[in-house]
Amino acid sequence: MRKKLHINGMTNQNCIKHITEALSQDFYDLNVIEVNLDGRYAIVDADEGITNTQFKEVFDDLGYGLVGIE
Repeated sequence: MRKKLHINGMTNQNCIKHITEALSQDFYDLNVIEVNLDGRYAIVDADEGITNTQFKEVFDDLGYGLVGIE
């Protein structure tokens, strides 16, 4: 299932790297399609079993704000 994750706190290319690595490592059934610094979002293909709460926990641990999921 494709999801768009709206993220606060990204400031540079290192943020993109950290987010991509964390999502890829924390979720086995997830493919990061894009992390967009200017738009402040990430698009992922995720297993339906991954909950919004799990996404929020990853971003909280990284120090970013997950402000919405479409």
